[in-house]
Amino acid sequence: MSSSFTADKQRILKEAMTWFVQLQSDQCDSHQQKQFQSWLATSEIHRHAYQEAEKIWSNMDSLKQLSSTDIQATKKVKLNCSVTQITSLLLIFGLLGGSWLDYSTEVLTYSTAIGERRSINLADGSHLEMNAASHLTVKLSWFRRRVELTEGEALFTVAHQLFRPFSVYTHNLIVRDVGTVFNVRKLNEEIIISVIEGEVTLLDEHHLFAESLKAGFSRQLDNNGYLRTIEKSNSKKAISWVDGNLILEHTPLKKVTAELERYHAVHFVFADPDISKQTLSGTFATDNLNLFLKIIEKTLPLRITHKAETIILSKR
Repeated sequence: MSSSFTADKQRILKEAMTWFVQLQSDQCDSHQQKQFQSWLATSEIHRHAYQEAEKIWSNMDSLKQLSSTDIQATKKVKLNCSVTQITSLLLIFGLLGGSWLDYSTEVLTYSTAIGERRSINLADGSHLEMNAASHLTVKLSWFRRRVELTEGEALFTVAHQLFRPFSVYTHNLIVRDVGTVFNVRKLNEEIIISVIEGEVTLLDEHHLFAESLKAGFSRQLDNNGYLRTIEKSNSKKAISWVDGNLILEHTPLKKVTAELERYHAVHFVFADPDISKQTLSGTFATDNLNLFLKIIEKTLPLRITHKAETIILSKR
């Protein structure tokens, strides 16, 4: 998201607050009301901004726990003061209230076990699909919507809220969005962002400005925390796990087995390191390990040996 766009949003929000205060005044005449209706009809952004201005005023009730006489006095301020003065007070206490609400908001924790998938509906209307062996936290506050994915994979379908962006933090990367569908995968040191619908911005620890990523493309964070080149992605492949499938395209066995260990309580061992470099292609059901192993033995020159929860792959 560009800095100029952010500045525009702040300017429009201030305009909305000014209109809100003017409309409460006894001195507001029909001409001003018509001007307001014209401003409101200009764009959807104006309508969203006015809703935020109303929310800032109404949410001042949440500040009662601060026991601030100044806040109570502000809510009782006479509207015959200048619009600028009241708007400034609204901004100050709105920011104060928002900061306190942001600090006090409950952090929700969600996890999935090996082989478990989970669907989550958030209070803001967004929806999450969590893949197996994943862990994330969610904080929906007045100012922001923040998710931290510490391990695993999740598909985010984000409800559109222009003035409250949705951000996913994972390792040293921030994925920011207003309303779209994207997949975030963090498996060990591998972090991949795939956009299914809409657009997101990505910000790593080495840059001051975020870069955009559109639908149909993906980007990976390397081991040094730098974003790699944008790549065209296969959206069907990126989210095949939601339907319980694993789509492979010349994928090294080392990656395949690491993926299978998320769905089954097993550990793969390569009798020869060269085996891990062999590749496999096809579409497989993640819940049928035995069928998958039979296919490996038929398509690759390998022998599979089971020892309790250990699966040994060796050359034939």
